[in-house]
Amino acid sequence: MNIKMVYMLTILLPGMVAGQMVSADTSREHADHGAHSEQINPNPFAAANADMMLAMHNLVPTGDVDYDFMRGMIPHHQGAIDMAKAMLEQGGDEQMLALARQILDAQEAEITQMQTWLKEHGEPRPGEQAQDIIAAWQRIDQRMMAEMQLTTSGSTAGDFAQGMIPHHVAAVDMAYVLLAHSNHPGLRSMAKAVIREQEREIRELKAWEDRAGHPPLDAHSEH
Repeated sequence: MNIKMVYMLTILLPGMVAGQMVSADTSREHADHGAHSEQINPNPFAAANADMMLAMHNLVPTGDVDYDFMRGMIPHHQGAIDMAKAMLEQGGDEQMLALARQILDAQEAEITQMQTWLKEHGEPRPGEQAQDIIAAWQRIDQRMMAEMQLTTSGSTAGDFAQGMIPHHVAAVDMAYVLLAHSNHPGLRSMAKAVIREQEREIRELKAWEDRAGHPPLDAHSEH
């Protein structure tokens, strides 16, 4: 069984509708290397998170915290972009649509900036703290696996909120790792901004869930 299939089964199957039947032909298609997560679960936000986690999991940490942070943030941002696009395509709650537009406006440009930074940085340069840094990234990877088991809430906006909260928690965790090990002034400022903005949005998303009557997932926790 390939890595992507393991991710799909671990993350998405808990959210499948009870009694849903999957044909033998579809099962074989899912086992192929190029199987799309949307074919396993109708929740596009769970699928986007699963694709993001697979992409991040495949990035082997180097121990250069600046390099690892920027490289990991690219698929992390792409996961948010994919969820935002799905929210805008399906429509629904105006507050969630506004958040989706903000994500698209900010994070597509930031991915380009991160790619430019990585080109200028060149090869990773791990230092004496490399093993501690690698272990920290591995803990985040394990936490994402545990926390991003999303269900279908019954509404597009509810599914979007469910997906964005653990996504934001992972960004905060990554930012704290950078702050613990990096001396790069620009990246430290970026990490502090990530923590400030993502924690603010987590609070807003949780408040929206309360108002909308969507019970929060147990995984919805801040750093």
